Amino acid sequence: MVYFLAGCALLVLIVLGARLVTSLDARKLAVVLRKGGGVAALAAAGFLVIRGALPLAIPLAAFGLALVGGRGLGGILGSSQKSPGQTSQVGTERLEMQLDHDTGQMDGRCLVGRFAGRTLSSLSDREAVELYQEFEMDGLKEAALMELISTGAWPDGATELRTRTAPPGRDVAARGPRAA
Repeated sequence: MVYFLAGCALLVLIVLGARLVTSLDARKLAVVLRKGGGVAALAAAGFLVIRGALPLAIPLAAFGLALVGGRGLGGILGSSQKSPGQTSQVGTERLEMQLDHDTGQMDGRCLVGRFAGRTLSSLSDREAVELYQEFEMDGLKEAALMELISTGAWPDGATELRTRTAPPGRDVAARGPRAA
């Protein structure tokens, strides 16, 4: 009977703990788990030192320090912190795309054609759909790039771009990846 009651109490604690974990902010939970794992790794390394297993304790301690410090081995070997203002760019013959690492925003600029020199975010919904249709009719990879950024650049999003350009009776969900 004692084991049954202990098991029930453990089950209740697990359920309450699971509910607590699911209600927490994911970023804060990740930080707590990382730091908790680092402390556990440091404690295990300390135990291994006491036991005389120094060759095992040293890498485990380095791993624990990296987790607690939050900078990884880059903190020891150099800076692994992301510097502000970084961007990534990818270009094709007809479209140049840019990703801002700080905000996660993507935008593009038309290089040729009717909209040459204009950014994709400056296009109206109608103009964006026209440009997308032009790229898709030509079978160009720029259409896929426009789908990637459309959720941020236009309120209608990539689904609306695909819906507006889909031939009647064609399954829109089967047309490539949905932008996230």
